[in-house]
Parts: sequence; C-alpha cells; structure tokens
Amino acid sequence: MELINNNINNVFLLLAFSSVFFSAIAICVPLNINITDVESTAIPPLLEQTVSPQVAPDQSPPAVTTVSQPPEATSPQTSTSDQSSSNEISDEEDSGLLGLDYLHSDGLISTAASTVKTNLVEICDVTSNPQLCKTSISSHIEGTKVDPASALKTEIEESIKEVTKAIATLNSLRKDSSASETEIACYDTCLENFDMAIEDLKAGVESIDARDAGRMESVLTAVLTDLTTCDDTFAEMGVDSPLDNLSTKMSKYASNCLAISKLLL
Repeated sequence: MELINNNINNVFLLLAFSSVFFSAIAICVPLNINITDVESTAIPPLLEQTVSPQVAPDQSPPAVTTVSQPPEATSPQTSTSDQSSSNEISDEEDSGLLGLDYLHSDGLISTAASTVKTNLVEICDVTSNPQLCKTSISSHIEGTKVDPASALKTEIEESIKEVTKAIATLNSLRKDSSASETEIACYDTCLENFDMAIEDLKAGVESIDARDAGRMESVLTAVLTDLTTCDDTFAEMGVDSPLDNLSTKMSKYASNCLAISKLLL
C-alpha cells in the first residue's frame, strides 16, 4: 500500500514538473511563429548599418571607380549662322562678287576700280601736285575722262622721261675736266640710283598689267627713295646739286604716281 502511495506521489511530481516545463516553453517561444520564418526575416537597414563591419583607421577606403561617359555625338548639321554664311558666299559667287576684281586682299589690283573712266580733275586732285598731273596727262587722252590705270601709266612714262633727262645731265657733267673727284663721286652715286629708279618705274608698269598691287606700291615707293638718295649725297658731300629744278620735278612725278596708284586698290 505504501508502495502505491509512493508511485502516485511520483506521478504527481512528474505531472507538476511537466506543466512547469511546457509553461516555460510557451513563454519563450510564441506558438504562432514559425522558426523558419524567424530565421528568414531580413535585417532592417538601420540594423545593417549598425552591424556592418567598420574600416580600420589605418586602412584606406576602397577606391571609387568612375565610369566615364562617352561624349555626346555632335550633330552633323551646321548651325543656322553657318548655313546662312555659306548661303551668302554662294550667292556672292553666283553674282561674281568673289571674282578677281574684288580680291585685293590677295594682293590684286581691282579691275573695277582701275578701268572705270573718271574725270581727270578728280584723279589729279588726290595728288599733292594736281596741276602737274593734269598737264602731263591731258595731252595723252581724248576728252576729259580717263581710267586710273591709264592715268598712272602716263604719269610713270613722264617720270621716266624726267629721270632720263637727269641721267643725261649728269653724264655730261661727269665728262667735264673741271669736275672734282668729290663731284664725280656724287654724280656716280646719283647715276646709279637713277638707273634703279627707271627700273622701278618700268616694274610699276609691269605690275599694273599683272594686277600685282603689292609690287606696284613697293616699286613706286622705291622710286622716291632712289631720288632722295641722290639729293642727300650732294648735301652730305657739300656739293651744290646741278639738278635742283630737275630733281624737284622728278620727285613731284614720283609722288603723283604713288598717289594715283591708291585709286587702283
């Protein structure tokens, strides 16, 4: 009987212990949550940042690789301003405005400016010696009008005549037995420069025919230098120039030629 009582007591103890054990399980783990669901639940972003590994102070952060973007393709079409400029150039080409007559920027004499007949008075008024200009040209033209190119050629021809006279005068003086060595030295210097002046004047005519504006201005400017060198030589050597009047006239012609040449540009 006592054994039975002991067994009954053990059963009650076992039941009591079991109830306590299952109560603890119920408290720790809710019965309506699946264990697999708990394991698969994503960690919230904030928590990820909290638990993410930190870079050690002595380590450099990983290099950031920048992917360069390819340049945007440019449109093959030209802008409106470029197209309009191109159209304007095409129109000028069609109308002949870009012909040789308008290419002075390339060193050419303007045919339009040099061939249009103009009143002689207007042409000579651009010079510093208008009366000499009108007198020397008027006898070579019919009427009162002439184109600037022809007027310039005439003035150049008159200049050549005057320089030729000066050369003849100096050659005659050089043969004079009474001429001193200093005078002869001056004559030789002037003769040399006058020869160059004639060459420059002839080159001026050639440049007009070739429509070479740069050469025309260069050689006509050189003529004035040639004539001035002769005058300076007499002054430096202390010799009276035998070409006073003739020298002045030659310089005036040379100046007129250079002034008229500006009308051809």
